[in-house]
Amino acid sequence: MKNLNLKFIFFLVFIFKALEAEHLIKSEKFESFYVKSAITTDEKSRGLMNVESLEDSTGMIFIYDFPSIVNFWMYKTSLNLDIIFIDNNKKIVSIKNGKPFSTEIISSEKPVIAVLEIPFNCSNKIGLKIGMSIEWIPFKSVNKKKKINLCKKL
Repeated sequence: MKNLNLKFIFFLVFIFKALEAEHLIKSEKFESFYVKSAITTDEKSRGLMNVESLEDSTGMIFIYDFPSIVNFWMYKTSLNLDIIFIDNNKKIVSIKNGKPFSTEIISSEKPVIAVLEIPFNCSNKIGLKIGMSIEWIPFKSVNKKKKINLCKKL
């Protein structure tokens, strides 16, 4: 019986995480757009490695359980990216460039609860700035909304 309960709990956690595979990104400055989500440790370690293009999304959001200083690198990532670090007040604390295949460490330098990776220069096109508030909403909770790749439209 105990084994059955553990399997059921695992199943519920798996389903819950799978349903949050995408998030809408919102701000007062731009129309909502969606990104893929990296919630688990494995998803975060893979990130956008080996992704050739962002045809099916605008990027990826890495969500952390508690504020911490995080480090990224572009190893096995062929895309040129804007890497946006977001603190626990959901404000942008820095925007950095991730160069394809670079092994240089890109640090948040301050504790963050989320990191948003979008195509290079997309942050400029949509007006993202340090200090700006930004939100993310699990895509499943925005039922009938059409997926929008905002950076692709620009």
